[in-house]
Amino acid sequence: MSYTSRYWLYFALGLYLLSIAGTILTSPSTTPTPDRPDTNNIQTTQSLKQKQVVGFSLNVHYTDQLPKYFRAIDRVADLGCNSLQILTPAFQTHGASTQISIPHKPGRSPHSDQLLKLLRYAQKRHLKTLLMPTILFTDPRGNEWRGKISPQNWNAWWQQYTTTMIHFAKLAQQARVNVFCVGSELLTTERQTTRWTQLIAKIRNVYHGQLIYSTNWDHYHVPTFWNQLDYIGISGYWSLPAPGSPDPGSGPSEIEDDGDHLDQISNLSPAQHTAFAKRWQSIQQTLQAFATQTGKPILITELGYPCLPWGLKDPWNYIHDAKTPATPNVQAMGYRAFTDNWQHLIKPNRPITADGFAGVMFYTSDPYNGGPKDPGYGVWGKPAQTIVKQWLNPQTNP
Repeated sequence: MSYTSRYWLYFALGLYLLSIAGTILTSPSTTPTPDRPDTNNIQTTQSLKQKQVVGFSLNVHYTDQLPKYFRAIDRVADLGCNSLQILTPAFQTHGASTQISIPHKPGRSPHSDQLLKLLRYAQKRHLKTLLMPTILFTDPRGNEWRGKISPQNWNAWWQQYTTTMIHFAKLAQQARVNVFCVGSELLTTERQTTRWTQLIAKIRNVYHGQLIYSTNWDHYHVPTFWNQLDYIGISGYWSLPAPGSPDPGSGPSEIEDDGDHLDQISNLSPAQHTAFAKRWQSIQQTLQAFATQTGKPILITELGYPCLPWGLKDPWNYIHDAKTPATPNVQAMGYRAFTDNWQHLIKPNRPITADGFAGVMFYTSDPYNGGPKDPGYGVWGKPAQTIVKQWLNPQTNP
C-alpha cells in the first residue's frame, strides 16, 4: 500500500473513532443531576435509617461562648442519647413584618461556620443531627409570636422566608444533616398548602436529606402538606394533670451538677401514675391514629417542662417573675411520667414504622443554666437529668 493510501486510511479511521466518542459524550447520562438527588443514596447517607431518635434540642444564640455549646453536646452524648437537634433563629420585627434577617451577633444568630462546627462536632460524637431554623420577633406587639404571623403582604413575606430557608437548607446539606425542618409553629401559614409545596420542592433541590415540619401539639391536623414531607413534627407541650403534687417550693436544697442525685419526688405515687398514664394513653391513641391516616411517622420535636409551679399544666409557659420559685420536682414529675408511659413506644434505634413514632427531642440542653435554682427547661443538675439517664441506660438503675 502506498504512503498516500495509508494516510487516507488512517484519516478515515480517525474520523470514525471521533464520531463514536461524540455519540458517547452526547448520550443522556444516567447519573443524577445535582438538583435531583439519588433518593436511593439518600436513604443510606442523610436519613434516620428507619431508626428512632432520642435526644435534646440545643438553642444556638450566644455564640460568643461557643465552648459552652460543645460541652452541652458532650452532655447529650454522655447521657446515652443518639441525636441532637439544633434550633437557630432568624428574625423579623413583629407579626406584620415582611423582612426577615439573620443578624450575626451574640444573642441573635450564629455565623454559618459556627453552626457547621457544632453540627460536625455532634456527628463526631456519633449523634444524628437535625437542624430547625425558627422565626423570632425582635419587637413583638403584645403577646404575639411566630404562630400569629400576619404580614400585610404575604407574597413579600414568603419570598423572604423562602430565601431564608434555602440559606439554611444549603448549610444543612453542607453539614450532611440527617433531618432538616422546613418550618416551626407557623400556625397562620399552615393552610397555605401551595406555598408550602413550592417551598418544599425548592428545598429538596438543594438539600438531599429528610424533611420535617413542626407544628403545635393542638394543631397537627391543620397542615395539608404532610404528604410532601418525611415526618410529621409536633411540639409536644400537652397539659398534664398533677394530682396530689407537692408544694412547689418543696424539694432538694442541693442537687449535684452531675445529676446522680435522684430526688424522691421523681417516683410517682399510685394516684399520680394512674392519672398520667390515662392522659398519655389518650394522646398516644390519637397520635397513632393520625400517623396511620397520613402514613407518616411522628417525631416529637420538642418535649419539656419548665421548673415552675405550673410546669405540668402549661408546659409551654416559661414566663415568670423574680418571686416565682424554681420547682425542679415538678419538671421531674413530667419526665418521669413520660419515660414511664412512652418506653414501649420510643427508644433509641428502635425501628420506625410508617404509622408510629420516629422519636422524641427533649427541650432543652441549656449551655448556660442548671441546678435546682434554675426555673428553665434545662435538665442539667436536676432530677430530670437522672431520670433520662436511667431511662436510656437501665443497667445503671439501683
